[in-house]
Amino acid sequence: MSELITGQKRTARCGELNDNYVGKQVTVMGWVAVRRDMGSIIFVDLRDRSRNHTSCYR
Repeated sequence: MSELITGQKRTARCGELNDNYVGKQVTVMGWVAVRRDMGSIIFVDLRDRSRNHTSCYR
């Protein structure tokens, strides 16, 4: 697993993400707790030690 994240640095934890990060590129690390496919959009709940973060992808 360490080969996959070599050179990557976390810029924020899931619990730190808020409106200040809108439009910015961030790197978070954790595991996928839940993935929901709604057809045209996919929701992913990423979890780290601090909290969950829900992202959506089209």
